[in-house]
Amino acid sequence: PVGIDADFFALGGDSISGLRVLSRLREHLNLPLPARLLFDEPTVAGLAAHVDGHTTAEHQETEQVPLVGGTGGHPDNGSDSSVHQLSPPQQRLWFLDSLIPGGVEYNTGISLRLHGSLDLEALAKALNRLVSRHGSLRTTFEEVSGQPVQRVRRGFDVPLRTVDLRTPELDCLEERDARLAAVLREETSTRFDLHEGPLFRGLVVRETNDVSVLVLSVHHIVTDGWSMGVL
Repeated sequence: PVGIDADFFALGGDSISGLRVLSRLREHLNLPLPARLLFDEPTVAGLAAHVDGHTTAEHQETEQVPLVGGTGGHPDNGSDSSVHQLSPPQQRLWFLDSLIPGGVEYNTGISLRLHGSLDLEALAKALNRLVSRHGSLRTTFEEVSGQPVQRVRRGFDVPLRTVDLRTPELDCLEERDARLAAVLREETSTRFDLHEGPLFRGLVVRETNDVSVLVLSVHHIVTDGWSMGVL
């Protein structure tokens, strides 16, 4: 059993799950709880004491700015992109990539086995719609006046590579599995170019006529664990 004095982070909580906790508290309590609250008060008792110190009237006087989609940033001389500052975690990843170029330690992604007839054209269109919806998947990184910036572009076509294992020499299940494992290792060890982009790519491995493996690879500088769940 978890008591009211148990520490959220000692129980295995992290920054992402902490933000989810605060989001639910805001929704249920109708209070403007700051993002760092759980770090300052990581127990139920501490959170309750903080909540008791606020009233709904105080909340109603606090201006709430809705989160809406948009290009944001500063247009770059009329180009098809906008420029933004890096967040502190992005600055760390940019520094590490600049220090040791070509690393793949921060490659992340998901792989799914798809059953049934696969329409590659429809899949490509769906991935491109995802990219058009989420600016982070259209982002690249560069230096401007000696400072790193992120450039959100208006459009990117998702690279979608296909590998076909439906060949006679791979009829044996063990041979096909070994080849699939080799293809997946190659994908995870292929670096992203933070400057050129894109930092999101797809791979389809056709195992049989009715079974395929879809791999979506993303660099950690534009995603996190929670975002990958949404994706």
